[in-house]
Amino acid sequence: RVEAFYSWYIKLEANLVYPLLDKKIFDFVAPDTVDRLRNDYTHNRLPGDRDYFLKVQDEDDQDWLAHIAMQPAIVLGEVTVIPVTFGSTDKVSVLVLMKQINGAWKITKVEDTADYK
Repeated sequence: RVEAFYSWYIKLEANLVYPLLDKKIFDFVAPDTVDRLRNDYTHNRLPGDRDYFLKVQDEDDQDWLAHIAMQPAIVLGEVTVIPVTFGSTDKVSVLVLMKQINGAWKITKVEDTADYK
């Protein structure tokens, strides 16, 4: 699910389409999360100056599409955490939090692994 989401997401961004506004995002991301992010987007309140799902300002679309690596999932009660790394040289990692919602795994939150600044 996570790899399918990021493959779809990065391809849309590469084509200058903002995935957050595409209705297919509901296939991958929890409705409450999408609604909050869309609300923040329309009010120019998205956190930081980076993409929420990638945690960067710019990515190497071709390299990242070819190099999406996931580590084993960590189950914490009803939340599953999946570490994901993008890229082959300048690697970036995120932690994807998921829950099962109406029988389907959905992303509820994405955190970066960068040092606190």
